[in-house]
Amino acid sequence: MVLYRYNPSKYFIQNIKEYILNNKKSIIDNETTWKDFISRNGVTVEREIRILNNKEYTKDPYRKIYKSFIYYSNKYINDNTVKKKSSNNPKKIKLSKQFSSLMRNDIKTKLSKKYAKPSTAYDDFVKCYTQEITAEYNKMNGVEKKDLEKKIKRKYKDDYYYYYKKNYKYGYAE
Repeated sequence: MVLYRYNPSKYFIQNIKEYILNNKKSIIDNETTWKDFISRNGVTVEREIRILNNKEYTKDPYRKIYKSFIYYSNKYINDNTVKKKSSNNPKKIKLSKQFSSLMRNDIKTKLSKKYAKPSTAYDDFVKCYTQEITAEYNKMNGVEKKDLEKKIKRKYKDDYYYYYKKNYKYGYAE
């Protein structure tokens, strides 16, 4: 059986994580770090070699484990062990039903006029409905104008493509 993707055991990954956390300052290069890791965690490395041999891995198991060690050690060095969700993620923005229906009606009229590109249809929408966009912005508390503009643009283009697919799937409008 050919082994293309090797996922090391959780125990092995946990040992790498602990090793990197405890020895972050003394890491010089990959080879010396690997040799030091083997001397401290020989039992775990031998266990991984047995797992590879049981899976009938034909190449050098030390090389395979070394590659896994390098991958996870770089991951824990660079990511500072745990990825945290950033607290400055923008809030989810939900557009009002009136504004969404206004967008849909505009899209349907523009599709009936056969606008070639959604970007030109969106630009016309922004020009025609600046007051409604401003009113929508004023309704939202704590939302930056730039984030709202991104949301409107993304929603407009998504809806445009949706209605285009729905109505012009067979080459004619319903």
